[in-house]
Amino acid sequence: MADKRFLLLPSAAPGNGTGHIRRAFQLAADLGERSTVGIFIPEHLYRPEFNAFAEEAGTDPELVIRDENELRASSWDFTVWDRRATSLEEYRRWSGLGTPAGIDEGGEARGFFPFLIDTFPLPGKLGPANVSDPAFLPQPDKRRIPPESFDTILISFGGEDPARLTEKVVLWLLDAGRVPPEKITVVLGPLFGRRVVPDGVRILQSPAKLSELLWQYDLVCTSFGLTAYEAAAAGTGVLLFNPSRYHRELSLLAGFTEVGIGKVRTKKMEECLKNPPEHIPLLKGIVPEHPKKLADFLDSLSVPEVSRCPVCEENDPITVFREPSRTFFRCRVCGTIYQMDYTHTGDSYTEEYFFSEYRNQYGRTYLEDFDTIRGLARSRIQHLRGLKKTGSSRLLDVGCAYGPFLKEAAEAGYQVTGIDPAESAVKYVRETLGYAAHCLQFEDYEPDPEGYDLITMWYVIEHFSSTAEALRKAFGLLKPGGILALATPNYGGISGRRDLRSFLKNSPRDHHIIWSPDAAGKAVRRYGFRPEKTVVTGHHPERFFKSGLSGSGSVYKTLRLFSGIAGLGDTFEIYARKTGATNE
Repeated sequence: MADKRFLLLPSAAPGNGTGHIRRAFQLAADLGERSTVGIFIPEHLYRPEFNAFAEEAGTDPELVIRDENELRASSWDFTVWDRRATSLEEYRRWSGLGTPAGIDEGGEARGFFPFLIDTFPLPGKLGPANVSDPAFLPQPDKRRIPPESFDTILISFGGEDPARLTEKVVLWLLDAGRVPPEKITVVLGPLFGRRVVPDGVRILQSPAKLSELLWQYDLVCTSFGLTAYEAAAAGTGVLLFNPSRYHRELSLLAGFTEVGIGKVRTKKMEECLKNPPEHIPLLKGIVPEHPKKLADFLDSLSVPEVSRCPVCEENDPITVFREPSRTFFRCRVCGTIYQMDYTHTGDSYTEEYFFSEYRNQYGRTYLEDFDTIRGLARSRIQHLRGLKKTGSSRLLDVGCAYGPFLKEAAEAGYQVTGIDPAESAVKYVRETLGYAAHCLQFEDYEPDPEGYDLITMWYVIEHFSSTAEALRKAFGLLKPGGILALATPNYGGISGRRDLRSFLKNSPRDHHIIWSPDAAGKAVRRYGFRPEKTVVTGHHPERFFKSGLSGSGSVYKTLRLFSGIAGLGDTFEIYARKTGATNE
């Protein structure tokens, strides 16, 4: 596979500290060993001090793109956002540059990100991430035995400290001789500006690799952020003094001890200084013992085949469900549920699907199940006959497999042709069944000048990465008044209604979309079809209760009847007529 292209979008906004910039340069250094990387920092936000962060990480500051026009002229596989709180306006402005992945995203655009990585716990109201793992946080190489008392104290509030927490903590410690100045060390970050530090207090001016110095101290006073985790990993005591209630919420979620917001809580601070083991959570429970490289994880992701709604091609989603390697969205425009899968490695529809894979799922191979599948075709033929009453009609079956529907349709009087990308299946249709068949993808099928009266897709539509293109192709191949018939899973059935997340979790990875009858109706109307008939299938009374329902007694039969009347089957068929006008 060719090297991936990553664009890193760290926050450089005043007041957001320098942790985002530092992480961007470190990611650039790690990813740059195998991928192409760029970092976008607008010219008006770029500061010369950032060059030191690049040098610290061992990467080239020339990776930084400062000009918006230059950025817009580029394209990337992934854009990695580390901006703390991204606005919707900002997200929409840059999200088209590549597939977005957000790191520790707490802004209003969080739900729009196709992929989210949380390196520390975020409030539950924000919704879950695809992956949440503090093992992605950087950890120092040097560690110490956790202290029994706090004799030496390091004060570090990042590279900027806009709330001037440094001075507040230093003055509190020195007040009334609580801690002698020689036991206090203060880190002055590169963006601090002019600061006055009391006499006797040791100063570290913008140290390189501060994380490797933390083990030398018994206690680190900082605010919530990377330094807190690095200090915990180093075995040092950690007390957090935060600039906002949000930082406090994050501190408590992570398990740190917080001693004030903007003002030191004297009683709490004194208690912690006197009893370190009781009040300071160290490594255990905060930082995993075995760290992971965030760059390795990002590089393991595959660019998803789907980047927006495959049906209406809009990009206005609602997040429905996230898993470690895929995200399900519901389109606000057309109601389609679609997935973005980050583990796609190629075509999952291979010859083995009909044999070992099919046997594993159904207990027999596809050919052994041929007659059963053919039996399902009979009711579909009846529905088609009711809608297309002419005698000999030209029928194209998309995804024909080994031809059970073709055989039933041919014996019912239709002139049949099949399409399937599986070579062995097409060969069987041609040589054993004796019907016309083409081995190719539907999208590549050249229009037949005669056109078709019927096009069928039985459990095929969900496999197209562009449903829109498939429906446009069907529209172009059908004669005026022709019928498009398809079957597909139903998220509006009992399984989806009872537990949509579980339903989606069990959805195959090669199913790009999931419809309800209503969403399917909207979709076919958009592309020039008028729904004529919808048949809800796949009724399973045993799924009405989580504990299951066995037997064929009166309760089972009653629920089966109710499922049919209420349309609660887990699959459905829709039959739609070409009207000659689209709603695109």
